[in-house]
Amino acid sequence: MPQTFNDYTRLYIKTAALAYSTRLGYQASLAIYWPPHLGAKLIEDIGYLDLLQIDEQTDWSSLKTRKNSLAPLRGVFALAYLHRRWPLQASPAHQLKLGRHQISRPDPFSKDDRDRIMAWMQGKPQGLYFRTAFATGMRSGELIALEWSQYNGDALRVHQSRVRGRIKGTKTMMERTVFLPDWLCSELDEHRIRSDDNAIFLNQYKRPYQKPDKLNRVFRRCLGELNIRARNGPYPWRHTYASIGITEGAEPAYLARQLGHSLETFYRTYAEWISRDRDKIQRQIIERSWQT
Repeated sequence: MPQTFNDYTRLYIKTAALAYSTRLGYQASLAIYWPPHLGAKLIEDIGYLDLLQIDEQTDWSSLKTRKNSLAPLRGVFALAYLHRRWPLQASPAHQLKLGRHQISRPDPFSKDDRDRIMAWMQGKPQGLYFRTAFATGMRSGELIALEWSQYNGDALRVHQSRVRGRIKGTKTMMERTVFLPDWLCSELDEHRIRSDDNAIFLNQYKRPYQKPDKLNRVFRRCLGELNIRARNGPYPWRHTYASIGITEGAEPAYLARQLGHSLETFYRTYAEWISRDRDKIQRQIIERSWQT
């Protein structure tokens, strides 16, 4: 029968219904932040003040990191309290406030920067991957999981993603159709003639990419050679696709479907670009009021 914090931690990681990548993240977080202080303690001897002291003494790199570390901690205590038939509201982990972290605003590439990147990628071994990324705004995991069976000559049926080497559903667990520009269809058709593998994008060993790490190194080299400022986040082409699309007059509902966003999330994320033209019109109205 589990007794200590470590006992329940191992049981939670083993039995919780978690995605593979989430399980690895939770396991790492629990190993770093909590067991060094709590590992050998009996679960019933751990109180709110114990957790509060650890929380206050930990040099969290960000509020988001802290929030992400509390999720598996709550899972461990939820399992322990359910097992002991104790009321969950008495759990000390559930009494720690999560706090809120500031969400970074999108930082897309300009249209000129995008076109320079696209030109640099032309003809490179990894070039089609990034040209597809900028032309669709797809996530890295969705791109490296692409198979020819998903391509119909006009669009991609996006229903899977590769995360930490494993195939899973998309981030939203919803399938979507991503329509492609004509020039990309031509490049994919030409690439398909030279490929006899089911995966669209292959590494130098003619195998599907398991992670985007090596691809991202190519992208960083591209930005360095072009003297373009690097952007934060795992796929900056996604924000670029959305912001340029809005600026060029594409409907937000269409762009949201292409990206796999809910319309609410799309409006919240790209409100600055959606409202920019309206704001210009309103400013002109106010400006005219000062004219005699």
